[in-house]
Amino acid sequence: MIWFVLLAGVVAVRVILATLRSGTQTSLSRALLFEFGARKPKPGQVLSRRDRLWNALGTLTAAAIAIVAGAGFMTWGDRFPNLSTTNHVLTGIGFVSLMVGAVVALVGLVELIRAPFAPPPPVGAPGKRPLTEDELTVFRLVQELWGDQNTVEDVIFLSESEGGAGAGLFVKDKNGSMPLFVHLANLGAWYRTGVMSYDDLRKEILGPQG
Repeated sequence: MIWFVLLAGVVAVRVILATLRSGTQTSLSRALLFEFGARKPKPGQVLSRRDRLWNALGTLTAAAIAIVAGAGFMTWGDRFPNLSTTNHVLTGIGFVSLMVGAVVALVGLVELIRAPFAPPPPVGAPGKRPLTEDELTVFRLVQELWGDQNTVEDVIFLSESEGGAGAGLFVKDKNGSMPLFVHLANLGAWYRTGVMSYDDLRKEILGPQG
């Protein structure tokens, strides 16, 4: 009976984690998901090697904490008489913690293995600053929708008097024409804060073709 209860506890934990992942990512939900400081990618956003390494480090750290805590609870339970209520409760908590820690460690190892194969973020052209994460998100989507002929060398940096500080790009299509201008910084910030949806972002980048 006790093993059935413990198994049900593990299943419940996985259901709770899946529910949290489907909701809005807050600082509390990230902590409960063992993702301290980690970002979940939005549609059109690709995690870089650095992002995956940080995810792996945070996940493995949380897994180690859960495993150590589980071992501690089981050791504590052994100090009480076998088959006593306290022994069952502490052993059960320890077992669930160990199982959760093992699952989280597996996720962290997978993320660590995937990190070397993740694309590095595009860097700024010589003499220019690197693009921010918001700007990179929009820049990658420009390349996806319009083609790789749009490069970081084409990015320009605007001042406040030029329509808002940040990076921008005159988009080039396959035949070399420039049908529209995309303000990478503004669109990236609006998308990150939820002011603009992914579909709206695509339409904005596609311009009249959207």
